[in-house]
Amino acid sequence: MELRCSKHQILELYAAHAPFGGNTIGLEAASWRYFNRSAENLSWAEAATLAVLPNAPSLMHPGRNRSSLFHKRNRLLWRIYNTGIINKEMLDLSLIETLPERPNDLPQLAHHLLHRIEQTKPGGSITKTTLDPNLQIQVNSIIERHANNFSSNFIFNAAVLVADIGTGHVLAYVGNTKAFQKEDHGNDVDLITSHRSTGSILKPFLYAAALDEGDILPGSLIPDVPVIISGYSPKNFSSSFDGAVHAQRALARSLNIPAVLLLKQYGIKRFYDLLQSCGMSTLNRSSNDYGLSLILGGAEGSLWDICNMYTGLARSLRYFSQTVRPLFFRRLPLP
Repeated sequence: MELRCSKHQILELYAAHAPFGGNTIGLEAASWRYFNRSAENLSWAEAATLAVLPNAPSLMHPGRNRSSLFHKRNRLLWRIYNTGIINKEMLDLSLIETLPERPNDLPQLAHHLLHRIEQTKPGGSITKTTLDPNLQIQVNSIIERHANNFSSNFIFNAAVLVADIGTGHVLAYVGNTKAFQKEDHGNDVDLITSHRSTGSILKPFLYAAALDEGDILPGSLIPDVPVIISGYSPKNFSSSFDGAVHAQRALARSLNIPAVLLLKQYGIKRFYDLLQSCGMSTLNRSSNDYGLSLILGGAEGSLWDICNMYTGLARSLRYFSQTVRPLFFRRLPLP
């Protein structure tokens, strides 16, 4: 290390990996754990307290042998004073500062995101997120309330991802619910990055693509009749048929047969390429493998990708409304 790193770099590495008691590793984590603020905002007494902790963190920390820790801290403050770094007034003020009563609880507002960052970032690095703490707390409360209600129907998992349409920044990240009654239902699994059946959530992209290409209009009639396509026979959720239905109504009611027929008309490979270009990274098989079931949940998707895709779709609509809508939707005079 002496050959590769400067003294300052070695000190930084030590501060980032040193133990500070109570399973607290690193100076910055210890600063938040014991004093609830960043290390750069610590007083001399607080900094001295942390400086002496790594010597014997299991024997002496703010929750154990406080008297010994207090005297050890003060001896270090006297040494700092004797070197001329601080004056007598600063020394006196530092000596009368008390030790923290108990460590602050580490925040658990978005622990799935924390684990995700930990897997992708090197240890000791600082990551700044775009989360809105107040919104995150609200979403945590909402999902916990719903989880308690759904548990009676044996639904124990849920996830929420909130993004700002304009910037694409993630404002709230809840990877899963908390363990219900201390039972393990895979609550540590981050559902936001997990691959799940897409169900009907891709239908708006197919209808938007068909509209954009001029293949259909909102009022275009699409067949809703029993069909068999190469042995594949899709069914509506209601098991009923309308004969023909307007495109906008077919989408609003999430009818399966019109969606399959529209996909057949639009082209499976064409729609497959569109989804990938929109940011869907979970399509790891060929378009032929998915076939027409691609529009009915035959593909796997992640909430991260789907939310990103819908954010892009909403951003496109917002741009359209800000640039075209005032003219396009202007009421025309009666003839």
